[in-house]
Amino acid sequence: MNRVFKKIQDVLTSNTQKFANAGVQAPKTFDIYMGQPSSPGAFEFFNPAIFFDYNIDYDQGLCYIYLHCVQEFGADTENFAEHQDDGLKYIQYLKVVKRCLNKIRPGKPFGPLRLYQDVPVISEYYFYHQITLRCSVDADFDDDDIYIDVPDVTYSLESGHIRDHI
Repeated sequence: MNRVFKKIQDVLTSNTQKFANAGVQAPKTFDIYMGQPSSPGAFEFFNPAIFFDYNIDYDQGLCYIYLHCVQEFGADTENFAEHQDDGLKYIQYLKVVKRCLNKIRPGKPFGPLRLYQDVPVISEYYFYHQITLRCSVDADFDDDDIYIDVPDVTYSLESGHIRDHI
């Protein structure tokens, strides 16, 4: 999962111009989800923030990645609000996040990430959205980045010491 975490982080930090073009701030914090939106006093982070969590179903060969997208609300969004367009930047921010992450390829054993779900979440301190991405995962793939070929060292010792045969 380190590779997936880093790939998402890299995509978000390398696309700051997309956020700027949409008139919204790029994420300032990207971290592992540990309940930060429910207990912000216990954590140090800066908004907008995205917190990463995941669930892997090896039997189904699926990985679900949950991104808790927290940001401060700007202006009001009511139909009579004077600066409604500023308030609607909340939705624009989520759109840019989804556009950046849909269909990226983190590499084996994971398939391309696909948007799966976008759900509002209400905590005591924040109203935010959880964007869920889904991808295939090969449960039989060894996720080590380094492979070492181990030579066959099976010898039949009829006499002598093993060091004499290496």
